[in-house]
Amino acid sequence: MQVLTPEHPPRRFEWLRARRDQTAEAEGRALEKLLAPVLDDSYVLVLSPRIPGVDRGLHGLLIGPGGVRALLVRHWNGHFRQRGRAWEYDARGRRGWVPCRTDPTRDGRRIVDQVGRWMTDALGTRLPIEAAIAFPDRHSRIELTNDPVTEVVTVDNAPWWANRVGRVRQLDGRSAGRLLEALGA
Repeated sequence: MQVLTPEHPPRRFEWLRARRDQTAEAEGRALEKLLAPVLDDSYVLVLSPRIPGVDRGLHGLLIGPGGVRALLVRHWNGHFRQRGRAWEYDARGRRGWVPCRTDPTRDGRRIVDQVGRWMTDALGTRLPIEAAIAFPDRHSRIELTNDPVTEVVTVDNAPWWANRVGRVRQLDGRSAGRLLEALGA
């Protein structure tokens, strides 16, 4: 797997940019550590892409034969489960499973829609894209019940996820190259 980090133009508030870049760099290292052992050289991981009209919640784009994956990183501590579109936290008491305040599934759908609109504008077509929520830490225990709506990548299921992602060819090399060119990577 190749890892690319595109250059970003300078901004007025350099101190704020430095803080965001440190966070983006840490998220990028976490993604690379999680995905590098399980993906081959037919994939390219673009870290912290700055795409006009796309939220900063996008931590990476994985581009390969299986299509494009918009990667969102979460560093949750504890035991969680995904049931369809709902995310719940194990409160370990009488309350049992409690609905989470944040919803990575909704965040992923929003980012996929934003990247899809950008693809249509930049490339003239929308390439196959899906959201994937990455939990690169061992202390994030995720239980996937039923049929998850959003792809989830954890330390434990990364090899299985990589096998599933690459099973169906959805993207040819020419389209992937056009996308990388449009990203400036």
